[in-house]
Amino acid sequence: MSTFFNIKRFGNYLAYDLNKAFSTYGLSALISGLIPVIMFVFYELFSLTLKQSLLPMPAAARFVAFLIVSAIFMISAPTKIYGSITDKRAGSDWLMMPVSSFERFLSMMLILCIILPSTFFVLFFGSDFLLSVIAPVNYGDTVFYNGIKEILSYLSSSEFNDAVTLSPACFIIPWLEWCTATLTFALGAIWFKERKVAKTILVCLGIGIVFSLFVALLSNFISLDSFEYLDKLTPLFVQRMINLAINLRYILSFSILLLLIYLRIRTLKH
Repeated sequence: MSTFFNIKRFGNYLAYDLNKAFSTYGLSALISGLIPVIMFVFYELFSLTLKQSLLPMPAAARFVAFLIVSAIFMISAPTKIYGSITDKRAGSDWLMMPVSSFERFLSMMLILCIILPSTFFVLFFGSDFLLSVIAPVNYGDTVFYNGIKEILSYLSSSEFNDAVTLSPACFIIPWLEWCTATLTFALGAIWFKERKVAKTILVCLGIGIVFSLFVALLSNFISLDSFEYLDKLTPLFVQRMINLAINLRYILSFSILLLLIYLRIRTLKH
């Protein structure tokens, strides 16, 4: 039997890891996914209490709630599910399981980047859609529909509408952002022994400051005459440069995060 990867062994471990993840974070995921229902019920209860009538719920409030809940989910899920492996007792039990480091790593990636976000999006947008069907007057259109409508409105009125188009690839970017943030806090959860979230945020702030200083320093060596060619750029060239920058950002981010997480799992000892 291979010590690196065995499909049957991995399947058993994934089932165990998934069961542990949902027992640890299942209730939080359920509450997060049902936020549209919870918000709508409380909003209408307050409307009845204060205004003696049911009032339409602002679409902006639901969109802001989606952003806040998503951020909390991305930060708390990896910390709550995998943060215990840095503890001596829980971590020792985790390391004693008869699976390879790669299988632990692969299971973690599947749960954090595919299973958990899929569960959250299905619950959130599912309840959001049902409310838009059941109470179309007071609830209005779904968050997803309102978001697409605002993006299309912005692109049609923007001076960059020839350079930026809404393609199916645009819908992958939110998931990539989700994975980047989740993996960042997953790395912090398995790297730091305490105050995991706070230390991860501080490290990210430090990296951001260093990068900003580097860009500022680099700009001092670039002559203003170098920007004269910007007036001659075509929308197609701008679009290609934007796509290149986005692709490089995600390739570098995922390469660094995945490598560091795997190395931490492989070298973790108690």
